[in-house]
Amino acid sequence: MRPYAVFLAISAVTAFGTACAYTLNLVYQIRTAGLGPLQLVLVGTVLEAVYLLAQLPSGRLADLRGRRPAVLLGVWLTGAGTVLQGVAPTFAAILAGTALWGVGAACFDGAFEAWAADEFGEDRVGAVLTRGAQTGQASTVLGMLAGIGLATQALWLPVVVGGAAWLALAVFLSLAMRELHFRPTPPEQGDLTGLRTARRSPVLLALAGATLFVALGREGYDRLSQNHLLDAAPRPGPRWCGWARSPSPAPWPRSR
Repeated sequence: MRPYAVFLAISAVTAFGTACAYTLNLVYQIRTAGLGPLQLVLVGTVLEAVYLLAQLPSGRLADLRGRRPAVLLGVWLTGAGTVLQGVAPTFAAILAGTALWGVGAACFDGAFEAWAADEFGEDRVGAVLTRGAQTGQASTVLGMLAGIGLATQALWLPVVVGGAAWLALAVFLSLAMRELHFRPTPPEQGDLTGLRTARRSPVLLALAGATLFVALGREGYDRLSQNHLLDAAPRPGPRWCGWARSPSPAPWPRSR
């Protein structure tokens, strides 16, 4: 297929699958898998750590072997990790699926845009990326609506459907995605050179430090805000969508 059609397909399916699977993923982890606050934070911490550690090897893969292998590996791992989280509602399975998702995201991010830049050239890549962003935004809305609709039947269903969309895309890309303009990066111009450049630049070091502290500070809120809302917010109905709360525990006895 033409690279433009493949690019739009990737933009649409990845946005749809992510929105479908992860809009209510934390609700699924809390209500179906029964994860507690500590387990929720551990899952998020594993995701951030794996994503960070996988950046260097995934970048080397994309620079030395090609953008296409990195994109394919990322799509396969993201789909497999997402489906694993949905089919096995246990802490161990969700932790393993999240780790796979983190590695897949590290492989996909950057390699996809680099593939587009190689295939479309500097003159066209800006317009192509803009159209891809527009396609992704529309697909995100559709994915959120689909996830909410599927969650009315079962909370695990949108997670599995979103992961299946990533796996279907992986099969499609294995057949349709081509790479015609890739030029391997010489090893001496790879990530080590980038690390030396970052180390010598106060601005880049400041940005890296700010990003680290923002991520650390946001993790608790991101992982526990929905848990707090589920515990505190009143229910619209007695057992709507299978989200009904379990009976509230008796209050702690007051000390005399």
